[in-house]
Amino acid sequence: MEKLYEALDSLFEELLEESAKTDFIDKFGQDVFNNFEKAKQRLKNNGFSTDYQQYLKKTKEELIDFLASLYDDEKDNQKKRIILGTDKEIRGKYNYLGEKNGFKVYQPLDVQASMDLGVNTGWCTTGRYGHYGHPEFTPSLDDAKKHWNDYISKGVKFYYFLDSNTMYGEYAVALYPEVLKVNRDYGKYYIKCTNTEIYNAEDSLDYTSTEKLPLDLIPEKIICEYGELKEVEIENGVLIKYRGQDSDFIVPDNVASIEDNAFENCSSLKSINIPNSVTYIGNYAFMGCKSLTSIAIPNSVTSIGHYAFSGCSSLISITIPNSVTSISLCTFDDCTSLKSINIPDNVTSIDNYAFRNCFALTSINIPDSVTSIGYAAFVKCTSLKSIVIPDSVNFVGARAFSGCKSLAVKTNNSYVKKYCNRLGINVQPLHYNK
Repeated sequence: MEKLYEALDSLFEELLEESAKTDFIDKFGQDVFNNFEKAKQRLKNNGFSTDYQQYLKKTKEELIDFLASLYDDEKDNQKKRIILGTDKEIRGKYNYLGEKNGFKVYQPLDVQASMDLGVNTGWCTTGRYGHYGHPEFTPSLDDAKKHWNDYISKGVKFYYFLDSNTMYGEYAVALYPEVLKVNRDYGKYYIKCTNTEIYNAEDSLDYTSTEKLPLDLIPEKIICEYGELKEVEIENGVLIKYRGQDSDFIVPDNVASIEDNAFENCSSLKSINIPNSVTYIGNYAFMGCKSLTSIAIPNSVTSIGHYAFSGCSSLISITIPNSVTSISLCTFDDCTSLKSINIPDNVTSIDNYAFRNCFALTSINIPDSVTSIGYAAFVKCTSLKSIVIPDSVNFVGARAFSGCKSLAVKTNNSYVKKYCNRLGINVQPLHYNK
C-alpha cells in the first residue's frame, strides 16, 4: 500500500509539473520557455528553484531580466543579449543597417562587435579553435583578433543577419573586394563567380538564402553570377563541373584543365580517362569519389592540386606522370585501398598529409629528385613495411611516419638516419643494384 501511495504522489507531482509548464508557456511564450530550459543548470548552481510554478507570479519582463542576470559576467554577454532580445549587450563598434524581412542587419567595425554579433551565424573566428556558430563558445580575444585582422587586411567586410525577434544570429555575409571564381553547386544554384560568402548557422556556405535575406541593406554591391545546371559544364577549355551518374567517363579532347571540385563526391564514378590535352587537375577535383578504382593521368598533366584524390577509398593504384613535380597537400589522403603508387623522377617534394591514412599501402620508393617529405606525409599508413629514402632528402616533417608500426626505412642518408633513430624507426642500409 505504501508503494501505491508513493506512485500516486509521483504521478500527482508529474501532473502538477505538466500543468505548470503549460501555464508557463501560455503566459511567457515558447521563446522564454526555451531560454528558461537552457538556464536550468545555472538556476540550480545558484540555488534557485527550477519549478515553473515558482515563476508564474513574475511578469514577462521581470522573468526575462531575471534570466539575463544569471549571465552576469563579461564573457556571457553574447548569451545575455540573446535572452534579452536586444542589441544593448553588443560591445565594440558597429553599424546598424536596418530591419527587413524579419532580420536586423549589422556591420561590425572591430573584433569585439564581430564576436558579439556573430553568435550562431557560423562564421569562423579562430580557425580550428572554435567558431561563432556555437553560442557556448567564447574564444580568447587574442585568437579572435588574429582571425579578424587576417580577413580585414584582405579588405573583407562582414555583415550579420539577426532574427528581429530573438536577436539570435542566423547568417553571416563576408564581402570581398574582388570577385571570386567559385564554380560550385549550391542546392538548385550553380554559382560561377561571386564577391560574397554567405554562411548559415550550421557553418555552411548557403547561397540559397539569397532569396530571403535583405541583401539590399548592405551598402556595397552583391555580385552572384549564376549558371544553368548541365550534366557536363565545359567553358573555354575548362571542365568546370561533372554532374552525371555514369560509372565510366571520358573527358573530351577539347579540355585543357579540370577545375577545382569538378568531380567532387561523384559516388557512381568508377573509372575516368583523361586526354593528353589536359595540363592541370585542380584542388579537390576527385575528392570523395568513393567508387573510383582506376584513373589514367597523361604525361601532359604538370600539376595536381591539393586534396585532388582525397577520400577515393576504392582507388587501388595510380601512376603519376613524369611531368608532375610535386605531390600536393593531402593529394591521396584517405585513399584507404591504395596499394601501390609510382612517384616519378621529377617530383621534388611530397607535401603534408600526402598519403595520410593509406592503410593498404605496403611499400613505396622515393626517387632521387625528392628533397622534402612533409608533416605527417605517411601518417597511419599501418601496412607500410618498406620505404626507400634517397640521399637527396634534406627535410622530413614531424609525424611523417607516425603510426607506421611495421615500417623499415631503407636509406644511406645520414640526416634521415638521425631522424629515424630519434623516433625509434627501424633503419636498414640501402643497397643499390649495380
